[in-house]
Amino acid sequence: MNEALEIGRLMCKPPAPSNFTLPDDLRDKLYCQAFKIVVPLHVAVFVNTAFLLLIFMAAAGNAAVMWIIARHKTMRNGFNFFLFNMAFADLMIAVLNVGTSWTFNLYYDWWYGSLCTPTSFFGIAPTSVSVFSMMALSWDRMKAVIHPLPNSTFSRKQAIIVISIIWIVSTLTALPNTIFATVKEFWFYNPRFDSIEITHSCTSELDHNHNKVINYILFVTQYAVPLTVIVYIFGRIYYELYISAEAALKECKGASANRAKAVKMLAVMVGAFGFSWLPYHMYHTFELSEYFPQSDDTSEYTYLAIYWIAMSTTVYNPIIYCLVNERFRLGFRYVFRWLPFVHCSRGEYEYSQLFPERMRSMEISLQLSGRQGRRVSSNCQYLTASQKAYLSKVPMNYQHIDYQRSRKTYRNDL
Repeated sequence: MNEALEIGRLMCKPPAPSNFTLPDDLRDKLYCQAFKIVVPLHVAVFVNTAFLLLIFMAAAGNAAVMWIIARHKTMRNGFNFFLFNMAFADLMIAVLNVGTSWTFNLYYDWWYGSLCTPTSFFGIAPTSVSVFSMMALSWDRMKAVIHPLPNSTFSRKQAIIVISIIWIVSTLTALPNTIFATVKEFWFYNPRFDSIEITHSCTSELDHNHNKVINYILFVTQYAVPLTVIVYIFGRIYYELYISAEAALKECKGASANRAKAVKMLAVMVGAFGFSWLPYHMYHTFELSEYFPQSDDTSEYTYLAIYWIAMSTTVYNPIIYCLVNERFRLGFRYVFRWLPFVHCSRGEYEYSQLFPERMRSMEISLQLSGRQGRRVSSNCQYLTASQKAYLSKVPMNYQHIDYQRSRKTYRNDL
């Protein structure tokens, strides 16, 4: 600090010594002016609150999604493996990218030292993972609609292979920014107060033209091409689901309705992603900052809003799952049952669609008790009307078979 202050006094206070030459490494580091970024208190409070809420909601929501899928056997299928992958990617974005980047975008001072490199990686790779996973899910739903056969969709093994490929490709897209990420130091000498302020920036060693090329590549690979492919796939799905197969839909209303529900959930996810990331990609790809006046804080605050909207996609997906899928909804209610406005008893959770073998066993107990005139177990109170309706679809002979198979599992799971 003392050395920087002495150099600032020497170079910024007239007259500058004629026989002194500033070293090359300081020419782009020293500025003879005060640091211009001054954040008002009310702005700091608002922005900090907005980003802290985003990080907390994204971490809690995506961690809950991962727990619901990993904890319950009935949720471990190829489709949900991709949802788990997206939840993990969104969790990485929220914690390891937003958790450090938002303060830099607000104060324009990097506080986290060597974390610049991993932050640069997690700012790109998990985003690619999310959009590529949506492409895979769209393809999976298209196969389920066009070829509604048991083996037409991704199996668990196939899903794991595709997810591995997605992470490899996503890592490659993040390598340029990760390899050339660096922390630069800047000195701002204020002649009026004879003081110097040292700030740091997490940036790239590449020049402007190379960074521009990388931004174009990311726009194409993370946004333009994936969304174009997804729109085409949804066009095929819409044609098959609502136009060419109208008669078949009426005959197989139940199965088709389930497929349509999954397609609608995926469509909402893709729509939220496309809407939220469009301003971010437009800002970086077409350098929209040049069109904002530099004399005020419009550019900085506009980018903060754009960045927050893009990062908010890490919160949307868990909310969408909760609204659309009954099993996810019950899992969320159980995870967040400690909140005063969320109600879910342990019995309601344990005798739910997340444990279908227990529901079938309980229904058998109800039926056998009714036939034999015995007192019904108190555990049966946890069967709601919707649960009984779900169980009533299972034929009695299959219930007996499943009951015998699930007795040991039922006892061990308690």
